[in-house]
Amino acid sequence: MRVLALDTTTRAGSAALIEDDRIVLERPGDGTRTHAERLPGELLALLHAQGLEVASIDLFAVAVHLQGTVRVSEGRIAEGLRLLDEAMVSVTAGEVSPIFTGIVYCAVIACCEEAFEPRRAHEWTNALTRWCEEQPQMVSSPAAVSLIAPASESSIRPAARWPGPSARADPS
Repeated sequence: MRVLALDTTTRAGSAALIEDDRIVLERPGDGTRTHAERLPGELLALLHAQGLEVASIDLFAVAVHLQGTVRVSEGRIAEGLRLLDEAMVSVTAGEVSPIFTGIVYCAVIACCEEAFEPRRAHEWTNALTRWCEEQPQMVSSPAAVSLIAPASESSIRPAARWPGPSARADPS
């Protein structure tokens, strides 16, 4: 997992790139300028020094999807859905570690349901199912997704359009 860490407890502060609990690169900040003036450029320079883009940071997708979720809950649906789609670009491109991929997929699907966006929820559920099938090391299975997702989707879409869980798997 890649994390971009910031220390803003002092005026100079510092930024570091951490990968799998190991500090890859750390740089002190410029204490002559405010955090707002310098942090965006310093963070990009840190990433570019390692040949990385912002999207390659696992927590970027998590942060963007959380922003989208907040916007949807505030009733700013279009803005929230745009942010959720942005988070999913990193996820579907394989730029996010498997654990965060699963977290973001599930949260985005739930948020699409909250926003009464059944088409998006259905599309992301199908994408999640495909992704799960490509993860042989995972304990979870697409069957679990197929049992859960239609039940939740039926709350926003007429039940006649979605086959019930029994049509997909025998729960016994």
